[in-house]
Amino acid sequence: MDRSILAGQDTPRETHQLVIREQPRLPLSTQVEICADGIHHRLFRSMTTLVVVALAVAFLMNMLTESAVVSSCKRGATQELRQKFQYVQLVGIPRWSDDDRGFQHRLATLAPASLEMGVLKAWTGLGEQEFAAFTRQTAGVERIQQWFDDLSVSYRRLLFETGHVDEPLKLLTEPGQWSLFSERARNVPTLDVPRDLQQVVQEYPQYRQILFDRRQVVVAQVARLKKDLEAQGKELDGWLDLAQSDTSQAAALAAFLREHGMAVPDGQLRELAEESHRTVQLRAFQRILTDLQNGKAWQEEIKRSMRQDEALKALADKDKTLAKLMAEPLAGIIEPSRLSQTAGLFVHVFGAEELQIRLAAEYGSEEGMGAKAFWLVVVSMVVCVVGITNAMLVSVLERFREIATMKCLGAMDGLIATLFLLEAAFLGVVGGVAGVIVGGLIGLGRMSISYGQWVWTFFPAGGMLQMAGLSVIIGLLLTTLAAIYPAFKAAKMLPMEAMRVE
Repeated sequence: MDRSILAGQDTPRETHQLVIREQPRLPLSTQVEICADGIHHRLFRSMTTLVVVALAVAFLMNMLTESAVVSSCKRGATQELRQKFQYVQLVGIPRWSDDDRGFQHRLATLAPASLEMGVLKAWTGLGEQEFAAFTRQTAGVERIQQWFDDLSVSYRRLLFETGHVDEPLKLLTEPGQWSLFSERARNVPTLDVPRDLQQVVQEYPQYRQILFDRRQVVVAQVARLKKDLEAQGKELDGWLDLAQSDTSQAAALAAFLREHGMAVPDGQLRELAEESHRTVQLRAFQRILTDLQNGKAWQEEIKRSMRQDEALKALADKDKTLAKLMAEPLAGIIEPSRLSQTAGLFVHVFGAEELQIRLAAEYGSEEGMGAKAFWLVVVSMVVCVVGITNAMLVSVLERFREIATMKCLGAMDGLIATLFLLEAAFLGVVGGVAGVIVGGLIGLGRMSISYGQWVWTFFPAGGMLQMAGLSVIIGLLLTTLAAIYPAFKAAKMLPMEAMRVE
């Protein structure tokens, strides 16, 4: 017997080096083909996931379409009425008679580039930065005062022990009132107090004095303007109408406005003169229409009364009978050959005004999607993720043997996870495209029923393309995120355990 064995020593054994070769990797095209075959063999389960994605994206696209169309129509209507707004602003300046609160509201609500804001900037005598800071502070004070105005009577009683307070900001500047208000507000947990309320209250006395001083300067400028207009024997609207056809009157009006700090560019002045002329035409049309409807010829030819908008639309549609009756009385104001065109312009302007009023009433002044719609979309996306995750987990359970077989044949965890994620991404893209088409059509259909031709007049083509791309990307992200857990679960599955599942 070998002595080494008797001595309890191990004999040296021959060793072999274990070589683990890199596993072959399937090309992406093959992986995509496997995913396509899997979707085809589990078509019902795949269609369930596809429908969930399509419904979520369709709801999102519907809301985004509505938001895009509303924003586009608001901007379009404002642009259509820009010339009229500027005319109304200009001719209304001599009639300004604001108190402090009215002057504050005017400053807070005027558009920065509006004609009125330019006049106020020139008349207040403030520099560029001073006027910008003053308008920002005015907007903040107006917002706080609007918050107080919107408080219910019960909240006012809790905060001020009375249901009516004329000037709450002024009251809070009095000694001890802010501390009392703060203590009462803390005892009302449901009250959402603006964060900058204390700062606005502290600065309010100084701001109120500046507001009063600037308003007095503007009042003096308005009085001077009215006095000089009386000396000229003219009104601004009448002078603008004369300037439409008389270049000398246009030059005199431009010089007069510059003298009073109301510099208007020549191009804008011509637009205002044209708008003034159209306003004169419209007033004449309204007066003549009223007179004609009381006459015998109208009763014999038309045989029914017509509202102003109906008559204008009939003229725009070239109603020969109505045009014949209106042509002679309007001969000195509107050329007969341009009667239909002018009526069509009035119809367009009235329609834009009606559109703007309806949009403001239904959607307010905010741009984009409202808070309520946003949270509805968020909830729908969460439901979509839960539904997709559930469907993918069921798919994993149905494919136990398939996954085990692929692992036994050498498939790595990464390949299994990639196959599930590719399948989810494919369903997300297809479902996203289907949802974009369905949601876009539904949204445009709804808006077309509500606002008619204006939807297509101001159709936001660029915005719609952006919304469609965003919706498809969101659909892709939703399905991919929802498939991460099922893909991880499938990748970590043990082959022997999966093979034992019936």
